[in-house]
Amino acid sequence: MGDQNSIVIISQSPEERQELQSMLESAGHSVEGRDAAPDLMVQREEPGVDLYVVSLPADFQPALQEPGSLSRVARKRVLYITPNASGSMRRELFRAGAADVLTHPLKKIDLQYRAERILAANWMRFRKEFDEPAMLKFVKELLDARIETIEPALDPQMPTGHFYPAVANILGRSSMDRECLEKLAGLGLLGREVANRVRLCPECDDSRLNYRETCPKCNSLNILQQEMVTHFSCAHSAPLQHFRRGGNLVCPKCDQSLRHIGVDYEKPSQLFTCFSCEFVFRDPAVETQCLRCNCTCTPSQTIELTVYSFIVTPLAEQALIEGQISGVNLEMLLRNTQTGLYSKPYFEHEIRRELVRTERYQSPFSMLLVRIDNFEEITSLHPSEATQFAESIFKAVSSGLRMLDTTCVWDIDTLGVLLSATDKARSREVVRRIQDDVHKLEFLYSIREPSVTISLVSSEDGHTDAAALTSAALTDLQE
Repeated sequence: MGDQNSIVIISQSPEERQELQSMLESAGHSVEGRDAAPDLMVQREEPGVDLYVVSLPADFQPALQEPGSLSRVARKRVLYITPNASGSMRRELFRAGAADVLTHPLKKIDLQYRAERILAANWMRFRKEFDEPAMLKFVKELLDARIETIEPALDPQMPTGHFYPAVANILGRSSMDRECLEKLAGLGLLGREVANRVRLCPECDDSRLNYRETCPKCNSLNILQQEMVTHFSCAHSAPLQHFRRGGNLVCPKCDQSLRHIGVDYEKPSQLFTCFSCEFVFRDPAVETQCLRCNCTCTPSQTIELTVYSFIVTPLAEQALIEGQISGVNLEMLLRNTQTGLYSKPYFEHEIRRELVRTERYQSPFSMLLVRIDNFEEITSLHPSEATQFAESIFKAVSSGLRMLDTTCVWDIDTLGVLLSATDKARSREVVRRIQDDVHKLEFLYSIREPSVTISLVSSEDGHTDAAALTSAALTDLQE
């Protein structure tokens, strides 16, 4: 899918640059070698470069991230090669935004495989290439194959643990299959149903997580669950093996023999012992280790991802018949299937009705435009979650309104709200409440802290027609 990939090799060694260049050119890529730049972490990426392969010197140390920080950084198109295989080095490189990390010595087949995997997951390139003709071709093949539901299948090698066989049969195996389907769903050609939920690393978005028990006091992994014995006479409690003397049980504290369970002693439970700090405890702590980037965190700090099945909608066939996707009415789709909001034509009709009501009965009304901040960036960095992000905010905004208020999807990132019989002063109170409701959507913080910009216009401002009212709202939104 697309043109030849452009790869830049950065290394201090001319011999190594030549070797890496040869490995990747043999896979059909266009490769350029460069001497090591002052900034080896590639903070700025060039638009024409699809992948950077950076070989780090043995003494190189990335700038350490703030301790305890679990911010999800934007994935860069950089594959780092390092002679240092330590977990801390891997983690810091991934925290800095690495797409992948390889360790010397490396084989050609491994380098080519990792490079292909990063290139296949290049969202910006994918979004450009999966244009309207490509989408229509994909939809045609779905319809020709009479595929009504696109189901996910398990694959532990994929970042989310899933892939879509129907997409693979048409486009080939790609880590961008979910993004492909989400893009079509955002345009209304596909609907969604929950198929599974997975937990992802909060730093590299990978599902390959290891859950392990640790000592709650010192966080050591060197713990062991053991059967415990309590001697009634002296109240000494210790692991069972501490009481064993040959075939008998003898208290190590008072040297008395234990003969009858329930009379001389009891086995209250199986407890854990930490061999690092000698702490004895009933319930171990649980931590999550990412097997890709070595991030460790609590299970609650992992990110939940909903994996969907996708259902072909009637709009897919309509788009194919018309030969275009741009004509699909996204607002009507959202009204019918996702958020319960009205379409823009109906909303504009209600504005005209409110203007008539105001003229006859002097009943004021107000109009809000609620725009999601930084939505373009969210769509770029989290393409598969952007639609759900917008839906969650739209629902939060509309859920606190009255039944007589009217809401619509004004744009993909903007909600229109018509507040009937509400003057400008009371509308400002609604604006404050909306801001608070959006800020409370803490489950979205893993993507980005949700915030909105709100414009407010009112019939009290003297607008005499719907066009003037909406123009003023749009102008206010841009200021």
